[in-house]
Amino acid sequence: MNDVRPTNMAPGPMRLATVKLIELLRGGKDGEVKTDDELTEHCGYNTAVGKPGYGYLQSAIRYCLREHSVVWRRRRNENDIQCLNDSQKVGLATQEKQAIRRRGKRSLRVLNTVDPAKLDDEGRTTHWVEVATVGTLLSVTAPATAKKLAQQSKAEPLDAKGYLEAMRPSA
Repeated sequence: MNDVRPTNMAPGPMRLATVKLIELLRGGKDGEVKTDDELTEHCGYNTAVGKPGYGYLQSAIRYCLREHSVVWRRRRNENDIQCLNDSQKVGLATQEKQAIRRRGKRSLRVLNTVDPAKLDDEGRTTHWVEVATVGTLLSVTAPATAKKLAQQSKAEPLDAKGYLEAMRPSA
């Protein structure tokens, strides 16, 4: 009974394994690495990809991002996760922006196969709203927009007018 210790349970329906992983990960420091073996030992479930504890680990990682502003990511071809530093976080955001752009292009190709004449009024309206929304997404995520923003920002946040100006197509 001496090895029993109290655990601060987070609000909501969370498994004990997730809570234990949160306790381990929430104090992460830049560049810190946790192996799957360490994580498994800490929570009692195998946290490797596709194993029973993987979902608990992903829940803990999301919770740490949302509540503690600590970003953990699995390293490719390694059996571990790493706490990201600020430059790695910017790189991650760039990768995710590119993935969003790819998905947006695919959605626009799908929307371009729709014949609006075969839709009722509500369906046509929805179709054109979706086309406009995806088109705006593609405009915002375009590499040319990023270049314009970089030229304008000079390492300072832009105001809304600056964003709109950067999205304007070049003549």
